[in-house]
Amino acid sequence: MFSTIKMSSYFRIVLLILLAIVKKDDKLEGYADIVFFCHDDDRGVVADGKYYAAIADSLREECEALGYSCKTVAHPWSLLTGSKAFGNPVSISRRFLQCGVSSKVRRLFGLPVDGHAFLKCYQYVLRTLSPKVVITIGCNTDLINACKSLNIVHAELLHSMGYKSVEWGWDQQSVKNLPDFILSLDSTSTSTFKKLSCKGVKVIEIKHPFNSRFRD
Repeated sequence: MFSTIKMSSYFRIVLLILLAIVKKDDKLEGYADIVFFCHDDDRGVVADGKYYAAIADSLREECEALGYSCKTVAHPWSLLTGSKAFGNPVSISRRFLQCGVSSKVRRLFGLPVDGHAFLKCYQYVLRTLSPKVVITIGCNTDLINACKSLNIVHAELLHSMGYKSVEWGWDQQSVKNLPDFILSLDSTSTSTFKKLSCKGVKVIEIKHPFNSRFRD
């Protein structure tokens, strides 16, 4: 059922920019209890002819089995969207490309630049889908702030195991730039990221959703 694949990074930047220009973003529609965000690099498995994010998609299937409606949004600049991947990840790259180009052009001509353009892009996506919970593998400050501004619970799902140090500089970040929850896959990572509890971040340890289904 599953085969492991390697995602080539060569020419990715050029290709994703070209595709963002010529390909319209997928239509955002419908309500979802839970919205997942992840990138091409997380979809390192092929299942039934579709790219599959071992951790995020396995967790999504578990959530759907419990009766929650779920949608997946591909992080900006992802190529594996729509029918190419499990769950038909929604592409939002073109919206972000337009914001980026607009900011650079305005800066070039000395015009005021909206420093919150990407934040507003995320807010638009989240307002449209109206989730109660957002689960991410990889998140930036704009996405974190968008969730907080709309009172949406945000959990970062760790994409690996055995973390011995707090990654991404989060131990230096203020509370406003951190997720509400961290979903850890092992006791070592749990102990490490509990250092953020003083900032109000709650760490929950869960079984590895892929390993527990297909390898245990």
